[in-house]
Amino acid sequence: MKLRGNKLKPIRFDPSDAYLADSGIGESDVNRVAKELESIRDSVVFSNESERFETVFYHEPRRLLLEYQGDRHGSELAKLFKVANRMHATVDRIVVIGIDGIDCGAQAFLDGCCQPYWNELTRGARGSKPRIYFNGNNFDNDATQGLLSLLGATEGRPSTSELDAWGLIVVGDCDKTFAALGPFLRALHTNCGGDLSKVHQRLVGITCEQGSLGQQLYKVGCRDFFSFPKFGRHDQCFGFTALTSVGLVPAAMLGINVIELLLGAVGLNDHFEKESRDDNSVLRFAALNSLLASSPRFCGRIVSPLNHALEGLRGWYQRLLDRGGNHSVGFPDTLASSADQPEFDAAAPDSSSGTDRRPDFGSSAGGHAQLTLGQTKPLRVPVAYDFVVEDCRFDPLASDEHGVDSILGEPNIAENSLGRQAIGQTLPELYRLSAKKIAESRRQIGGPTARLIIPKVDELHVGQLMQMLMISNVIERIWLARFNGQPTHMDSPGPARAPEGDLK
Repeated sequence: MKLRGNKLKPIRFDPSDAYLADSGIGESDVNRVAKELESIRDSVVFSNESERFETVFYHEPRRLLLEYQGDRHGSELAKLFKVANRMHATVDRIVVIGIDGIDCGAQAFLDGCCQPYWNELTRGARGSKPRIYFNGNNFDNDATQGLLSLLGATEGRPSTSELDAWGLIVVGDCDKTFAALGPFLRALHTNCGGDLSKVHQRLVGITCEQGSLGQQLYKVGCRDFFSFPKFGRHDQCFGFTALTSVGLVPAAMLGINVIELLLGAVGLNDHFEKESRDDNSVLRFAALNSLLASSPRFCGRIVSPLNHALEGLRGWYQRLLDRGGNHSVGFPDTLASSADQPEFDAAAPDSSSGTDRRPDFGSSAGGHAQLTLGQTKPLRVPVAYDFVVEDCRFDPLASDEHGVDSILGEPNIAENSLGRQAIGQTLPELYRLSAKKIAESRRQIGGPTARLIIPKVDELHVGQLMQMLMISNVIERIWLARFNGQPTHMDSPGPARAPEGDLK
């Protein structure tokens, strides 16, 4: 399967600002752990447990592409395209109903692969693709009321054209999901004028068709079902569903090129499997993460996308860190989330001693996180992970050369917080300069910074980045479980079960 014009460039890992003098972690340490991780790589690649999330998420992109390559009409992707094309012609809005943040992968695709401010564009500017809304907080009364009002459900009138018609995607496999659906199913039934054939056209289920949720959806008119991944401990593994039907169905509704999302993931798998540890970005990224997580000097991680298009992906990755598969490798929940670390307190003052508290530079939470620099206990700092984008999607926009005074007819070169070197540069140039200054600020307080350098934010590279973060997350957890003397189910991989065939 060939790329259509776009070219996949590898994501690069730059740990240079993580090797601080007092961190106790250097290049030789990363090389040593990367060598240890090679055996875990084999465990992931050659796992014979077909229903474990590690096996499913890793092989799913290639499986879907090979299946589509062999059957352009009956495969899962072919069905997905057919349903998406029908929705494009039928509705102007899509609502995704999931549970516990399972829709965060689809939100990452919206931010990373669609036009900025997608839902604010006209239907023409969106290429007749629908707007999309996520109702992940299922029992939030006010959010539900607000969304129903936006859909026109409070008016109680059926739609008269695609401009006031909307559709519903239901994601999950438990009764909790169905409990939140009632208001939306009633509103959709009304919007369709009580016509179940129209409900059929606008209702999609990503669930087990034979399960209780699937049976209830069938009763109200759903006929289009996509399989929900067979993961153990579903709520712990939702972050790993992004490149399965859970994330791909909403992405296709938006006109996102899901083929390139999957190709990006497959390209990352090839890199992970074939490159030596010295050149393997995944192994080196996971090695550094594992060392930092096992060190008493550090407490969690801050994810700074430094780019609006990657904000959704930051939220998805945080979900992965917080709850992604912890119990499946015996790794305790408290080590997965920086929010649970007592020495890194985002709000409360430290009453144990007089402390100087400084802001965290580059926090993705808006700069409100604080470091506790108490003298009665060792300083523990978070590790910052910057996602730096090399190339923008739109033409570079020039900054103001002469400051506000030039608008008033009084040219006067002014400095800003970035210094005189910022004057007259383009926004992408200022973006790179800002990223450097953020890293410098972190170094001043002893905080290490690691960077993932992303060539561009588009389907190919978003798919590549998400697959990289999922793989590294799994092998970090396995390494840390072994480091702590805990056995894991992946210590004894079985024979290879990777999908067979070449993508052409």
